[in-house]
Amino acid sequence: MARKDKRKKTKEKFSRIVMSSLRSDTGVPLSFTELCERTGARDKARQKMLRNTIEDLVGSGFLERVGRGRYIIKERQTLEGVINMNQRGFGYFSAPGLVNDIKVSEQYCGKALSGDRVSIELLDRPGNRGDQGRVVEVLERSKKVFVGTIHKNDQISFLVPDDPRISVDFFLHKDEKSQLIDGDKAIVEMTDWPDSCLLY
Repeated sequence: MARKDKRKKTKEKFSRIVMSSLRSDTGVPLSFTELCERTGARDKARQKMLRNTIEDLVGSGFLERVGRGRYIIKERQTLEGVINMNQRGFGYFSAPGLVNDIKVSEQYCGKALSGDRVSIELLDRPGNRGDQGRVVEVLERSKKVFVGTIHKNDQISFLVPDDPRISVDFFLHKDEKSQLIDGDKAIVEMTDWPDSCLLY
């Protein structure tokens, strides 16, 4: 089980680096060798895992193979509207003119929170219950202030929101730790969401 979890985390890390590398080099295809260098996949086992990760991204429609063994982010149709979450972390995107909501899996919600106005792209493969999408940009936050309960230990302090539709915790700045007690009710303002926390 531990080995399986480690492999999953490695693939997730590869996915983040591959997508981040191709976004930063907008419009410039990268070869498998270049992606090996970006991800640090130097041994055969990691290179095999990276190749499998790339093929998964191609199969899911996130990447496109161009030329001989080079890859680029695939352009997609985008829509603007509002995303609302349920307690399981899934998002449902709605926009004027859409007959049915578009489902957004938790892994594809990006930095969006329930009620945010977002831009999404449609995935190539519709799900069993209709179209599916991925958040590509948060256009406007529905709110930046959240109420919840403080949890802290010697290393970190974070707030767990009261709203069950908010599936992320908010980590607090170091200078705020000493002012709080574990279990306190508090109000926090979201100031940053690092890209390193994203899967895709």
